[in-house]
Amino acid sequence: MMEYTEGKWWVEVSDDFTTVEAKSQTICTDVSNCDAYLIAQSPRMADLLERLVKNGWNAGISEEAKEILQTLA
Repeated sequence: MMEYTEGKWWVEVSDDFTTVEAKSQTICTDVSNCDAYLIAQSPRMADLLERLVKNGWNAGISEEAKEILQTLA
């Protein structure tokens, strides 16, 4: 598995920048709002894909995938 800053990632929007942060660390900055929200979901999506490969598709993964997609809409 690739390394990344663990924990919840969130988006901070100001007049000048849109930033993705986690654990008081900046993950990326000056991205569009759409990109920022997608990037903020990256750890959850990576975990979901890893579980999908290991365990196959199931109802729990389906519900979590739907939740992730709804946060991006």
